[in-house]
Amino acid sequence: MAFVVDSSAIVKLIVDEPKSQSFSAWLKNCKDDLFVSEIAHTEVARAITRVDVSLHGQLNNVLERFGTIRVSSQILTIASVLSPTNLRTLDAIHLASCLILGDDLTGFVTYDSAQADAATHNGITVIAP
Repeated sequence: MAFVVDSSAIVKLIVDEPKSQSFSAWLKNCKDDLFVSEIAHTEVARAITRVDVSLHGQLNNVLERFGTIRVSSQILTIASVLSPTNLRTLDAIHLASCLILGDDLTGFVTYDSAQADAATHNGITVIAP
Protein backbone atom coordinates (compact mmCIF):
# COMPACT_ATOMS: atom_id res chain seq x y z
CA MET A 1 0.00 0.00 0.00
CA ALA A 2 1.15 3.54 -0.65
CA PHE A 3 0.55 7.19 0.04
CA VAL A 4 1.19 9.96 -2.46
CA VAL A 5 2.42 13.10 -0.71
CA ASP A 6 1.91 16.47 -2.33
CA SER A 7 4.12 19.55 -2.30
CA SER A 8 2.24 21.29 0.50
CA ALA A 9 3.26 18.46 2.82
CA ILE A 10 6.87 18.18 1.61
CA VAL A 11 7.43 21.90 2.24
CA LYS A 12 6.52 21.27 5.91
CA LEU A 13 9.61 19.08 6.22
CA ILE A 14 11.87 21.99 5.25
CA VAL A 15 10.01 25.11 6.40
CA ASP A 16 8.56 25.39 9.91
CA GLU A 17 4.84 25.78 9.24
CA PRO A 18 1.65 24.86 11.09
CA LYS A 19 1.40 21.05 11.26
CA SER A 20 5.11 20.58 10.36
CA GLN A 21 5.73 18.64 13.57
CA SER A 22 2.61 16.50 13.29
CA PHE A 23 3.41 15.62 9.67
CA SER A 24 6.99 14.70 10.61
CA ALA A 25 5.69 12.47 13.41
CA TRP A 26 3.19 10.80 11.09
CA LEU A 27 5.92 10.24 8.51
CA LYS A 28 8.17 8.52 11.06
CA ASN A 29 5.38 6.11 11.99
CA CYS A 30 4.09 5.44 8.48
CA LYS A 31 4.68 1.86 7.34
CA ASP A 32 3.31 2.34 3.81
CA ASP A 33 5.39 3.22 0.76
CA LEU A 34 5.58 6.97 0.14
CA PHE A 35 5.64 8.65 -3.25
CA VAL A 36 5.66 12.12 -4.74
CA SER A 37 4.80 13.18 -8.24
CA GLU A 38 7.81 14.22 -10.28
CA ILE A 39 6.42 17.77 -10.40
CA ALA A 40 6.71 18.03 -6.61
CA HIS A 41 10.48 18.37 -7.00
CA THR A 42 10.04 21.65 -8.88
CA GLU A 43 7.07 22.87 -6.86
CA VAL A 44 8.85 22.39 -3.54
CA ALA A 45 12.05 23.97 -4.85
CA ARG A 46 10.13 27.06 -5.93
CA ALA A 47 8.17 27.25 -2.66
CA ILE A 48 11.16 27.00 -0.33
CA THR A 49 13.23 29.42 -2.43
CA ARG A 50 10.51 32.04 -1.90
CA VAL A 51 10.96 31.57 1.86
CA ASP A 52 14.77 31.35 2.04
CA VAL A 53 17.09 30.44 -0.81
CA SER A 54 19.49 28.76 1.63
CA LEU A 55 16.87 26.07 2.34
CA HIS A 56 17.34 24.69 -1.16
CA GLY A 57 20.27 22.60 0.07
CA GLN A 58 17.90 20.46 2.17
CA LEU A 59 15.65 19.53 -0.73
CA ASN A 60 17.47 16.47 -2.08
CA ASN A 61 17.84 14.90 1.38
CA VAL A 62 14.12 15.32 2.03
CA LEU A 63 13.04 13.99 -1.37
CA GLU A 64 15.26 10.91 -1.02
CA ARG A 65 12.69 9.56 1.47
CA PHE A 66 10.09 9.26 -1.28
CA GLY A 67 9.74 7.29 -4.45
CA THR A 68 9.05 9.44 -7.50
CA ILE A 69 6.12 8.87 -9.83
CA ARG A 70 7.31 10.06 -13.23
CA VAL A 71 4.91 12.19 -15.25
CA SER A 72 3.97 9.95 -18.16
CA SER A 73 1.65 10.48 -21.10
CA GLN A 74 -0.86 8.23 -19.30
CA ILE A 75 -0.79 10.49 -16.22
CA LEU A 76 -1.23 13.57 -18.40
CA THR A 77 -4.20 11.98 -20.15
CA ILE A 78 -5.85 11.13 -16.82
CA ALA A 79 -5.13 14.65 -15.51
CA SER A 80 -6.75 16.23 -18.57
CA VAL A 81 -10.17 14.73 -17.83
CA LEU A 82 -10.36 14.99 -14.03
CA SER A 83 -13.06 17.04 -12.42
CA PRO A 84 -13.94 19.51 -11.12
CA THR A 85 -13.34 21.61 -14.19
CA ASN A 86 -11.67 24.39 -12.17
CA LEU A 87 -8.94 21.98 -10.97
CA ARG A 88 -5.52 23.54 -11.54
CA THR A 89 -3.18 21.76 -13.94
CA LEU A 90 -0.46 20.82 -11.46
CA ASP A 91 -3.06 19.69 -8.93
CA ALA A 92 -4.63 17.49 -11.61
CA ILE A 93 -1.22 15.91 -12.28
CA HIS A 94 -0.79 15.17 -8.56
CA LEU A 95 -4.21 13.51 -8.47
CA ALA A 96 -3.58 11.54 -11.65
CA SER A 97 -0.34 10.35 -10.05
CA CYS A 98 -2.47 8.98 -7.21
CA LEU A 99 -4.94 7.30 -9.52
CA ILE A 100 -2.20 5.59 -11.53
CA LEU A 101 -1.42 3.51 -8.42
CA GLY A 102 -4.89 1.95 -8.55
CA ASP A 103 -5.66 -0.40 -5.68
CA ASP A 104 -2.18 0.13 -4.20
CA LEU A 105 -3.13 3.68 -3.19
CA THR A 106 -3.87 4.04 0.51
CA GLY A 107 -4.35 7.80 0.37
CA PHE A 108 -3.15 11.25 -0.55
CA VAL A 109 -1.43 13.59 1.91
CA THR A 110 -2.14 17.26 1.27
CA TYR A 111 -2.63 20.44 3.25
CA ASP A 112 -4.15 22.28 0.27
CA SER A 113 -7.91 22.42 0.88
CA ALA A 114 -8.87 22.90 -2.79
CA GLN A 115 -6.71 19.96 -3.81
CA ALA A 116 -8.12 17.87 -0.95
CA ASP A 117 -11.67 18.62 -2.13
CA ALA A 118 -10.78 17.65 -5.70
CA ALA A 119 -9.11 14.44 -4.52
CA THR A 120 -12.17 13.47 -2.50
CA HIS A 121 -14.38 14.31 -5.50
CA ASN A 122 -12.30 11.82 -7.52
CA GLY A 123 -12.61 9.05 -4.93
CA ILE A 124 -9.19 9.50 -3.32
CA THR A 125 -8.85 9.22 0.46
CA VAL A 126 -7.21 12.38 1.84
CA ILE A 127 -5.31 12.86 5.07
CA ALA A 128 -3.62 15.92 6.58
CA PRO A 129 -1.85 14.62 9.70
